[in-house]
Amino acid sequence: MLPAPAQGAVAVVCREDSPIRTICAELNDTETAVCTRIERDFLRLLQGGCSTPISAFATMRGGEIYFKGNITTVDGRESVSIAVKEKKENFSQIADKAVDEIKLKNAGQLLVK
Repeated sequence: MLPAPAQGAVAVVCREDSPIRTICAELNDTETAVCTRIERDFLRLLQGGCSTPISAFATMRGGEIYFKGNITTVDGRESVSIAVKEKKENFSQIADKAVDEIKLKNAGQLLVK
């Protein structure tokens, strides 16, 4: 079962002009930040929200990012899943590619049922 997009990611926020920004930057895990961005972009591009049954999970292994996404009807009867593998340097294209793939499977129909 895939989690909700960005589920379990922890964010620390501070003011841009704060001296604590340097400390926050040291806490940042680049791989987690990239994977979380991909998952959130997938949700945003599908115009989903907190109550939309959309799941997403991105992982980075070696030089590649593996992404899985899913949309399910509210009643859980129908579901469409996709998987995308892309080179790490192309991370900004993964959510778009995943949304295009899921739309090809007519997943948009699931969001309105």
